[in-house]
Amino acid sequence: MRLLARASATCRHVVKVLGVSVLGGGGGAEEMALVMRRYPRSLKQHLDTQPDGKLGPGEVLLLAQDLLRGLAELHGLGIVMADLKPDNVLLDEAGAPLLCDFGIAHAVSTTTGYTATSTSGTFNYMAPEQFHMGSRITPQCDMWALGATLLHLLTGRPPWFGCNMAQIFATVGMQRTAPDIPASGLPPPLLGLLQACLRPEPSARPSAKAALEVMVAELKNALSRPPQPPQLSRAEDGQAGNLSGPAAEPPRATPPPPAPALSRAERQRLSEDLLQACRDGDSARVEQVLRQGLDPNCVNDRQQDGHTPLHVAASKGHAEAVRALLSAGANKDAVVPNGLTPLHMAASNGHMEVLRALLAVGANKEAVDMYGQTPLHTAAVYDHVEAVRALLRESANKEATDTYGQTPLHFAAMYDHVEAVRALLGATANKEAADMFKATAPVSSGNAEAGRAAS
Repeated sequence: MRLLARASATCRHVVKVLGVSVLGGGGGAEEMALVMRRYPRSLKQHLDTQPDGKLGPGEVLLLAQDLLRGLAELHGLGIVMADLKPDNVLLDEAGAPLLCDFGIAHAVSTTTGYTATSTSGTFNYMAPEQFHMGSRITPQCDMWALGATLLHLLTGRPPWFGCNMAQIFATVGMQRTAPDIPASGLPPPLLGLLQACLRPEPSARPSAKAALEVMVAELKNALSRPPQPPQLSRAEDGQAGNLSGPAAEPPRATPPPPAPALSRAERQRLSEDLLQACRDGDSARVEQVLRQGLDPNCVNDRQQDGHTPLHVAASKGHAEAVRALLSAGANKDAVVPNGLTPLHMAASNGHMEVLRALLAVGANKEAVDMYGQTPLHTAAVYDHVEAVRALLRESANKEATDTYGQTPLHFAAMYDHVEAVRALLGATANKEAADMFKATAPVSSGNAEAGRAAS
């Protein structure tokens, strides 16, 4: 109670304690209870009201910043919460999260921690070191629990859902395995935070203060980036090149007559036909649609992800459709709003024939997505070892770093992809390269074999 009162008096992101009440008496045992202001609901209750039981990445990103502020305040006072989870976070009327339930919190030295005399916490959110009596419990335990809590918010389930306590103890406490992190669809600051919090070694996890500083700096950097200029279609690019006047030399041959202009309705119908042909891998249909005058780089008005036909064919692994599009002038390096190119699509799905077709026409091996990741990063994340090897043979940059300074070797080690680790090391990838949180690939690994391979 003294811990909570101390935190309540000085921390903005901790529940406010109004006093203490004595319950019972009259011959029975007396109990002391905290009197707090009333809050509308817990974070877990808020989660339960969502249609699919989870929150969007944008909302989780905002919550993560406030939770980091709360942990930084507590740790600054020398307090380890030791049981952070959605049930132990209350939301005020504005939806701001406040840390609560310090039933097992401890006052500690923020450098040395305290010695665990029993297993304490909730298994699904506990760091590997919390499972062992005699280990040092430090603020880094709260950082692991923060990562586990954010995963619960994103997926709608706590880590290790469906596993019993013995299975979680074996997986996390003994094997020191981290839960799976979504490999795509997360804002870079959120992805980086999850990866940093869920490192098996406590010393490899950042402090709450350092993690907050990195996140705020990355968000400011993202906001300050100038918007990317829109890509010109093949036809628009030709028109832009003629703005300066007639060409210096007359054409060498009489150009074919221009295709009749398509109406918007015709363009919409043909683009839908083209996308469906790309999904089906019907290269003959692709060629037939393009002969009707449709731009191969068109983006259908209903295609919310902004994918071009080449992105669609590459993601599905239809090499003949990819070649037909490339022959018709499709932009091999077209970029969609999340920064992915067709080569990223081929690498992330392990479609080797498509990957080779794109590399054969000079697709950009160093293109980066919104997370700063190259196709080699993507192949390493998804453990497509042949794609990793093919990109390395084409001299892809094995030391390329993403937003958080992580190389393809970091990702291969982090996700325990042993063969990918060996392929990268065979190409002399630097195993001593450290990311923004000063972790090298061996430290990032939660798997003994992957860690040994990267050492």
